[in-house]
Amino acid sequence: MISLLDEDQKELGRFSRWSQVVDYIHKIQVYQLKYLTYCKLPFQEKHAELLETAWRFVYYRQADLTTIYASFKEDITPTVREKQAFDQGHDLIEIYKGDLMCIQVSVPVDLDISLLEKDWCQEYCEAHGYLLLESLDKKSIDDNSSKASTTGGADDLVI
Repeated sequence: MISLLDEDQKELGRFSRWSQVVDYIHKIQVYQLKYLTYCKLPFQEKHAELLETAWRFVYYRQADLTTIYASFKEDITPTVREKQAFDQGHDLIEIYKGDLMCIQVSVPVDLDISLLEKDWCQEYCEAHGYLLLESLDKKSIDDNSSKASTTGGADDLVI
C-alpha cells in the first residue's frame, strides 16, 4: 500500500500500484496549473497547456508509436530513442521532471516500469513537499507467505 501525504502530513490518497500514484500526480499538476494560469492570465489557456508538461510520466504503447510515426511530416524526424523503440517493436516512456527536457526510455520486455514510476513519484514529492509512505498490506503479506516454505506453523499436523 502506498500513501501520499501533503506537507501537513494529511493523507491525500492511498494506492496499490505506482501507476495509480502517477495518475494522481498528473491530476494534481493539471488542476493546479490551470487554476494558477486562470487566476493570473484568465485569457491565456495555451499557457496552461505548455506548463502541464512540467512533471509528466508518459507511457506510449507500440500501437501509439506506430500511429505517431506514420503521421510525422517530412520536416519532423523522430528522436533516436523513438526510432529505436519503433524499429525494435518496443513501447516508449517519456519522463519530464519539472522542466521541458524529456528523458526517453525504450521499454524492453524485462524493464521494471514500476521502479521507474516509483523513482519519478519520489522525485516529484521531494520537489513539492509531499511524502510517500510504502507499506505492506495484508494481501501482499499473504501472497508472499504462501510462496515461502516454512516449518513449525500453527496449522501443522501434530502426530
